[in-house]
Amino acid sequence: MRMNDEAGAQEAWSRITHAKEYSRLVDICLSQDAVLQGGKFLLNKLKLPVSPRILDLPFDLFEFKLIDFMDAYFARFRNPEEMQIWGRFLAHFDFKGTFWKKSLSYLDLGGDAKDLMDFVERLEFFNRTAYLELKRQWKRELPGLEEREDWDRLALRDFFLNGGRRIPELLRKMTIGAKNFVFFLLGEDPSFDAAVDWCTRNNRLPEAWEMCAKCKQYDRAALLCERAGHPEKAAGFYVFARQPGKAASIYADLGKFDKAGDVFYKLGEFAEALTFYKMEKPPDKRRLARTYEKMENFAAALNLWKEAGDKKAAEKCRARWQRSRQRSLFNR
Repeated sequence: MRMNDEAGAQEAWSRITHAKEYSRLVDICLSQDAVLQGGKFLLNKLKLPVSPRILDLPFDLFEFKLIDFMDAYFARFRNPEEMQIWGRFLAHFDFKGTFWKKSLSYLDLGGDAKDLMDFVERLEFFNRTAYLELKRQWKRELPGLEEREDWDRLALRDFFLNGGRRIPELLRKMTIGAKNFVFFLLGEDPSFDAAVDWCTRNNRLPEAWEMCAKCKQYDRAALLCERAGHPEKAAGFYVFARQPGKAASIYADLGKFDKAGDVFYKLGEFAEALTFYKMEKPPDKRRLARTYEKMENFAAALNLWKEAGDKKAAEKCRARWQRSRQRSLFNR
């Protein structure tokens, strides 16, 4: 089996179907000095937008030699982009965080803040002990990073150790780029504006609004969606941001008066909801009836239930109306 040229490596890797074959192939690559060819092919395979299962990689991967093989590859060919790809795969594959130090090392060398943040959050969920150990490690690293003026890594650690309190200060010393734009999204307005412009130029707006939503910055997520030309998604974020007026205005501009009304209905502002429901052509009689019931205008609600042909809902409405009358008489 030829492994020291691209064609041979590709043929060998593509034939693999069982976990033990990975171990055997790794041995062959090492014996034939084909670490470069084997590592390159695997990394190219990992670039594909598919799940680990589709990649046909074994789920008992860590009991075999693939990790050691890739360590040997990166000892000779240190490429930050490839390290990021490998680190991202390890972090995704190692569900329980068993090999978290290895994943963290490669992601850190790759330098992408978003990947690192996703990894640390997963680690906190799946392996709390490792997460706490990592936080202790990061606290010890702070003075050295400060001395080296490594602002990106300081911002990442501040995000998890101090809730990002220092990030506005650190941003003034940082230059926005692909590896750190997520921090600018979380900064003060000028930093956020710079992040919006950068993401627009570099086609990263979807990642940006997902990051803002993840950090519960829903108003910023909405602004990013509007900038990207996704008004309906923006309206949804405005709802989470407790800005119903903006959400309803967007829905109304899109002609989705039912959704505009729903925004206020869920907040218990039934008169506002009714205004939008009445704008629908044709109006949704069931929606109108439910809203009138909430406003205790049972006469209007009952007529609408009848027009809608919903006898069961009409009977329930009549019963509620009767109980409401009885309460009124009792309270006099």
